[in-house]
Amino acid sequence: MTCVGRPACDAAHGKAEPEHRRPESSVRPGFAREDWNARYAQKELVWSAQPNRLFAAEVGGLPPGRALDLACGEGRNAVWLAERGWEVTGVDFSDVALVKAAQLATKDFNLDPKTYAP
Repeated sequence: MTCVGRPACDAAHGKAEPEHRRPESSVRPGFAREDWNARYAQKELVWSAQPNRLFAAEVGGLPPGRALDLACGEGRNAVWLAERGWEVTGVDFSDVALVKAAQLATKDFNLDPKTYAP
């Protein structure tokens, strides 16, 4: 599983590039990166470690391949796919969620998450 997130990657690689910021007026209330980070900052998972049941039913019978999980959050669907042999890239706006996704992959499923720096 590969986690992609500019702030998390920059921090992991010691880069201090300033992040481009949108004008505050263009960000809907509750949808700024800080809001998502606050949502995922609690100790417990916001969702369960199990995949979304509709997602699992839809892709469960497919042969392993490559997957891109946009807005992966804490990684439950990405981890589920990786556990079944898929090569998965998880992307999320929240670097806090990506850290939790990597922890879920290593702790609960013994997968090897990698961080990609664009």
